[in-house]
Amino acid sequence: EVLIRMRLVKFRGGRMSLAFEYADAKAPERFVAVGSQEVHCKARAGDGWVPAPFPAPLILALKQFADTP
Repeated sequence: EVLIRMRLVKFRGGRMSLAFEYADAKAPERFVAVGSQEVHCKARAGDGWVPAPFPAPLILALKQFADTP
């Protein structure tokens, strides 16, 4: 089994950076992998895409994972 910890590292407008730590569930202090992901929010505009803010409910849900309040 693996324990996954997610942190919201950076949040700005329609972009966020998430960090992940994967640990052994039986020994949570022992990391088996780390990772990161950058997520962008876009909205359709005609034939293309433009940057857009994240929906308010998503922002509220992610606050609990933020590095800083």
